[in-house]
Amino acid sequence: MMSMEGDVFGLPWRICPRGAWETKLFTTSAEDAAFFARNILFPLDQKPLTIVAVEVPDSLASRLVHFTTDGKTTIAVERNLLSEFNAAAVIQPLYFAPMPTS
Repeated sequence: MMSMEGDVFGLPWRICPRGAWETKLFTTSAEDAAFFARNILFPLDQKPLTIVAVEVPDSLASRLVHFTTDGKTTIAVERNLLSEFNAAAVIQPLYFAPMPTS
């Protein structure tokens, strides 16, 4: 199983109406998730965020999009994989606030 850290909680993650861009983004560490939550997402609307650990089978993880943004490894779940992702994902909220990476 591949572990990923995200900043969303709860399944299923919705699929937006056709014509809308929709993907779910994750990082590979809680510290990187905290970086995005504190420096990018929270400043947008000042709403609290929950960082979660997500595990998916390697067979699904290998089909997700891996890229680097802001110096952090980021993983995207594209729209066409959301249903499969929702069915396979095991989600655990983190009950601590990791220090964000710089």
